[in-house]
Amino acid sequence: MNALRRVSYTGIRAARPVALALAAVILTACSDSTGPGDSELTAAEARWRLVQPASNSYVMRQQVQCFCGFAGSEFIVTVTNGAVSAATPAAPPQNGFDTPPLTAFRTVDQLFSEVRNTLGKSGTLKDVTYDPVAGYPTRLSLDPLPNAIDDEVVYVTRGVGAP
Repeated sequence: MNALRRVSYTGIRAARPVALALAAVILTACSDSTGPGDSELTAAEARWRLVQPASNSYVMRQQVQCFCGFAGSEFIVTVTNGAVSAATPAAPPQNGFDTPPLTAFRTVDQLFSEVRNTLGKSGTLKDVTYDPVAGYPTRLSLDPLPNAIDDEVVYVTRGVGAP
């Protein structure tokens, strides 16, 4: 009887790698090919948590591309204790533009929240790209109302670092 159990257990142990590989193939085949998934978001957030300043204060460059007066201009955004506290143009304005409210910008945590909140909504999340080392979203393209016009917004973020 013990020999029978041992053979059974060994057979299951040997089949485990095959079962795991098969599960990975099935999960990949069933994933949403039109946008990023939860696992990609989770991995990016984990990378960010490793490098995120303990005070949650940092400086970054961010461009908000939308149908608004400051669209396309890059700003140096200061985040203090997890909230946007300042935004100044990275270069002198060429054509003049409106001074954007601080609410136009997103912290890294807010960018992650935008991704998480739109994952289950068809057509809302158009694209997201993450920094390969620090994990923060470098490009986030949203279409909050897929059937509306001029509501799309793209956040382009780079150079996240110490203040």
